[in-house]
Amino acid sequence: MRFFYSIMPLSASAVVLIFLICSNVQFCKAYLFWNQSTISTHQTFMQFSTPEECARECKDNEPSKYCYYHFVLEYYTSNNRACDYCEQPVNNSGITSSCECVIGDGFEKTIFSINRMIPGPSIQVCKNDYVIIDLQNEAEGLEASIHWHGIFQNGFQYFDGVPFLTQCPILSSNTFRYQFMVKNSGTHFYHSHISVHMIDGQYGSFIVRDPPQLNPFHNLYDMDLPEHVIVISDWMHELSLERFPGRYKTNSKGQIPQNFLINGRGNWKNPSSGVSTNVALSMFMVEKGKRYRFRMINACSTVCLIEVKIENHSLQIIATDGENVKPVQGINAITMATGERVDVILNANQTSGYYWIHVRGLGECAEKEIYQLAILAYKDSSKSSLSSYPGYFFGASRSVFNPPNATECENGLCVDQLTKIYLPDEHVTPLYQKPDELIIMSFNFFNYSEPFLFNSKNQEYQRFFVSPTGSHIDSLVANISYKNPSAPLISQNNGYQFMCGDPFVPSTCTEPCTCAHVSHIQLGALVDVMIYDERPLQNLNHPFHLHGYSFCVMYAGQFVNAPNKNDITNKDVMKEIEAHMARLQNGYYTHCSPKDTVTVPNTGFIILRFKADNPGWWFFHCHFTWHTATGMNVVLHIGTSYDLPPVPPNFPKCNNWTPRI
Repeated sequence: MRFFYSIMPLSASAVVLIFLICSNVQFCKAYLFWNQSTISTHQTFMQFSTPEECARECKDNEPSKYCYYHFVLEYYTSNNRACDYCEQPVNNSGITSSCECVIGDGFEKTIFSINRMIPGPSIQVCKNDYVIIDLQNEAEGLEASIHWHGIFQNGFQYFDGVPFLTQCPILSSNTFRYQFMVKNSGTHFYHSHISVHMIDGQYGSFIVRDPPQLNPFHNLYDMDLPEHVIVISDWMHELSLERFPGRYKTNSKGQIPQNFLINGRGNWKNPSSGVSTNVALSMFMVEKGKRYRFRMINACSTVCLIEVKIENHSLQIIATDGENVKPVQGINAITMATGERVDVILNANQTSGYYWIHVRGLGECAEKEIYQLAILAYKDSSKSSLSSYPGYFFGASRSVFNPPNATECENGLCVDQLTKIYLPDEHVTPLYQKPDELIIMSFNFFNYSEPFLFNSKNQEYQRFFVSPTGSHIDSLVANISYKNPSAPLISQNNGYQFMCGDPFVPSTCTEPCTCAHVSHIQLGALVDVMIYDERPLQNLNHPFHLHGYSFCVMYAGQFVNAPNKNDITNKDVMKEIEAHMARLQNGYYTHCSPKDTVTVPNTGFIILRFKADNPGWWFFHCHFTWHTATGMNVVLHIGTSYDLPPVPPNFPKCNNWTPRI
C-alpha cells in the first residue's frame, strides 16, 4: 500500500514526494524522492527549512523539520585570491559561508572542497528531523561519495555512502540525493569514502541534538552552541594522491601530514626558513561562570593519533561517538584516533582571559613534533593574557581519556571503563549471555618483495602504498584484501560474483587474496567480534569503525604473554577467547562501553558486542584512509534482502560493460 505526500521546497522548480512503503503491519519505511513535475493542487504542501533554521535549540514534542542542503564538490585552492578580500571569522559556526576564502594554514594548494569551505558546511539538526542533501559533483574526472559517520541509517540503508556497497560512486557532472531521517542523536560527522579524498577537504560536522526530555545532561550545562564544535583534521601541502601509493625515492615521510587544522585554521612554521604563516587561529568564546558543551571530532586521515588539551581547564566526559555515558570528571587530556568523537562539559570558572587549546600528533607525528593551536577566549578579556607560545610539549598529560594502549588505564580512563546511559527507546544489549555468533578477525599488512610486485612476466601490478619505512604494502583483514565489486552489493546482484569470505574463498586467490570480503550474519543475532593486531608495528594503533551500529567495547587487552609479540598466533588468540568466555560466565561484564570507532591497542585486541538488529550491508574497516583504500575492510551483511526496504525507484546502477565484440 502506498501513500503520497508532497513537500514544497524553497525553490519552485521541484517538489519532494514522501513514499511510505508498507509491506505489512510490522514493516513500514519512509523515503523522500524528488519529482520535477508539477504537483496537483489537491496535495498538501510543506516547506523545507534552511540550514540556519535547522540549527536550533530542540524542543520536546516539536514536529520534525525537513532540512535541505546543497553541497557542491569542486576543485578549489586554499589561501587563494579570495583571501585578499575577505576571511572567515575565527569563531564561525561553520553552517554557511559568506566568504570563499579557505585559509588553511596559509599555504596555497589545490583542495577538493564542499561549498568552498574547510571543513564543509556543518549539518546541525534535531533528532527525527529529515535531512536531504544534494551532492553535486563538479570536480571533473573525480568520483564522489559521502558517508554519514555515526548515523545508523536504519530504514535508509541505501544512503550510507559506501561506493559499490550501498551506492554507485557519483560521477562528475552528476548529482546524487541523500535523504534520510536522523534517528540517533549525538556528535557525528561526514566525509568522503572515495580513495584518499577525505584529507583534501571532504569532511564536516553532523550534529544531532536531543530535546530536553531525551537529554540526560540537560541540567549539567548552560550552552550547546554551533560554534562550540571542534573539528580537528590533518593537512598536507600537496594533494593526498601525491602520497598514494607514495614516492619511495623522493619522499621518505610516507603519509605523515605537514600540519593539523582546528576548524580549518592553523599556523605553519616553515622548517627551512623558520618563518610562520601567521594565520589568525580559531577562537571559541565563553562567558565566565557558565558551563559549555564542547563537541570534539577527529576528522584526520593519516595514522597519527592526536592528544587534545585546554589550558588550565579540566573536562567532564559525557558522550563518546554520539553515545551518552555516565559523566566522568577531572580529565586533563583526550586522545583520539580518526573517526572518534568526544563530548565534554567545560566549566568556564577560571580567571577571565585567553587560554590555549593544544592539539599534538602522536606516533609517527611525534617524530616531527607536529601540533596546532586554537584559543579559548573569555568574554571581554584581552589577548594579552595569553601565556607564552607553547611548543609541541605543553604541560604534563595526566588523567588521559582513551590512552592508545589498554595497559595505561591506571593514569586515566580507558574506553572500556565508560558506562552507557540508555535512552527509553533503546534496547539494552545483553552482557551476560554467550554470543550467538563469534567472529574472530586479524588485521595486518602484506609486504611485497620487489620481484613479486614488479614482475613483468605475470603482468600483475598489485595495489600498494609506500610506508614510512619504504616498504610496499597491502592491507588485510583475516588475510583478505578487500576490493570493491563492480556494482553495489545492496541493490545489484551483479556484484555478488566478486564476493568472498568464510567459508568461501575463491580458488583463484593469489597472495594476497583480493576480493569483496563479506561476513554473513543472521538478523537478530547477538554478535561478538574480536579484532586483533596480528603483526604489530611500533607506534601504530589502528581505529576500526563499524557502519550502521554502535557497539559495546567488552574488553581491550594486549597479548602480554605471547611468546612472540611480533607475530600473534591462533594459540594466543584462543587463550583470550577462553578468557572472554570465562568472564561472561563469571558475570565480569556489568556495563556497556559504547563506541562506533575504537582504537585497537598495539600488540593487542578489542572484543566488541552488538545486537544485529539493523539489516544491511555494513562496512567494518580501519579508519586510516590509506589502509581503507588498500583493503583493511570487511562487510558485515546482516539479514537478507527481504529484511531491507525496497530499492528506491530509479536508483543509479553501475557495472562492468563487456559486450560481445
